[in-house]
Amino acid sequence: MPRLLKNNEFYQDSTVIVTAETDLNSAQETFADKTVLIPVKLWLADSEPYKALSQSMGLLFEADDMPESVEGDLSFFELIAVDFPGFMDGRGYSTARELRDHYKFEGDIRATGDVLIDQLFAMKRCGFSSFLLREDQKQEDALKALDTFTLRYQGSSDDHQPLYRKRG
Repeated sequence: MPRLLKNNEFYQDSTVIVTAETDLNSAQETFADKTVLIPVKLWLADSEPYKALSQSMGLLFEADDMPESVEGDLSFFELIAVDFPGFMDGRGYSTARELRDHYKFEGDIRATGDVLIDQLFAMKRCGFSSFLLREDQKQEDALKALDTFTLRYQGSSDDHQPLYRKRG
């Protein structure tokens, strides 16, 4: 069952995460139709080998990675995946909000890891545009969760204007 929710549709995830042990020369053929996700720590250690890849590249943020550490490199990526190690760890919300609002990243920001449907509405408000759901989450419930509320008082990444500014 596809678990990647983007634009109100479900897809198969077509990303692969590289590690320090990944042989990038042989990986080019293996990863031909995939987006290569590079952990921030690997990118910061030595980005040059990854810049030579012909595949689509994404950046993988772990919970303790900071957006300012890759500020000058964001243009290399069309996807940024933000990992949630546990549903109670909310650092990824701040990461997405900073990437969207402060660093003006316009590509896909994907929530990965321990992603539950009851978090989707808030994640979308913080700037996430796609969600790799946990295996036990139901697709139909996920679609409903994106529209949990029709009115939103605060401005956010997906709608900067607060409700009181919309009233005439």
